[in-house]
Amino acid sequence: MYTCIHHRSFEMLSAGIFCVMLALNAPALIQTSARYAAPVPRAKHVLDVYAPPGALARTVVVFVHGGGLTEGDRSWYRATGRSLANGGYVAVVPSYRYYPAVHPLDSARDIVAALEWVAEHIAALGGDPRKVVLAGHSAGGWLVDLVMMDSALWRGTAYARAPVAAAVYFSGDFADIIEPAPGESAADRAVDAMIEGPPGRGRRPLSPDSYPAARVPWFLVCATHDDPGTCDDRDAFARALRHAAVPVQTFTDGGTHMGEIVHLHTRGSALRTAFDSWLKNVVHL
Repeated sequence: MYTCIHHRSFEMLSAGIFCVMLALNAPALIQTSARYAAPVPRAKHVLDVYAPPGALARTVVVFVHGGGLTEGDRSWYRATGRSLANGGYVAVVPSYRYYPAVHPLDSARDIVAALEWVAEHIAALGGDPRKVVLAGHSAGGWLVDLVMMDSALWRGTAYARAPVAAAVYFSGDFADIIEPAPGESAADRAVDAMIEGPPGRGRRPLSPDSYPAARVPWFLVCATHDDPGTCDDRDAFARALRHAAVPVQTFTDGGTHMGEIVHLHTRGSALRTAFDSWLKNVVHL
């Protein structure tokens, strides 16, 4: 069945109406609102786990939601969790804090805490902690790259770096061009200032492209009908990874910013086929 959800916020406006495919025989949501860190307002330190029936030592996809670092929730990506579980993966979708409640680095620290929870608990829920793939969409993609590349985020944990076998981002934002873009909200401009620094100073001090690359395979996706420059950013990031001898595969989806996630949900689509094939090769399913 298809369910169409109207959203008035986030980059979903680029698609107008975000239609997600929900399988009639969706797998069980086997763990809901599991707390991965100390409680915070609006229940942001929780995650949901989706798995196929009888899952045992399956590849785990931790999917970080988008929202411009100013909004969003794991509930926006329930169809993503179900679709991944229908494909045989164990899917983990966490919520996290964001501006103005916290700095973007604290958003990244929340993802670190969620990954720690996964490393400790996912085997009991049918996943293999040695086969964890960290993926994210939009602002979630930006957080994925920061978590993978900034080893300082892992100080004080049991890990020297992210306990992740591979990484994926869908339309993350890595432009070195200073925004704000026309029509950007005050909240977006404030986040841009924290990420990029004042206008005229060049590269963002917190941008993932200023950190050493994590040496795990990457899958980088952009959409042809996304904001101008998104695919250029993706290609520049891919070149930087290859320069550092990091294995990387790129895919350009023919849809929009949110349309690419619909295509990820759709078994047999070009994007989903490429994603599954890449994962099979790099994680050895």
